[in-house]
Amino acid sequence: MFEVQIKQILSLRSFGHKSMMVIFFLPNYHGFAGEHPHRHLKEFYVICSIVRPHNAPKDYIKMKTFPFSLVDTIKDWLYFNPVQLE
Repeated sequence: MFEVQIKQILSLRSFGHKSMMVIFFLPNYHGFAGEHPHRHLKEFYVICSIVRPHNAPKDYIKMKTFPFSLVDTIKDWLYFNPVQLE
């Protein structure tokens, strides 16, 4: 099973820049008090579902592009927030 996943991921190299063009269409989330995080996620999911390559795992585009939808201090929060593993 693990080998199959590795082969799928390696085959995605061919999608390259075409699938990553979704970055230009992503909604931006700043983390401001008036912004709605649920609306941001819904818009993000819609855009990612439109450009999903047929060979890609279900969440591949979402995992690769989510950090690009965050801006300013909320992006800092994502990268600098310590991860707690239990």
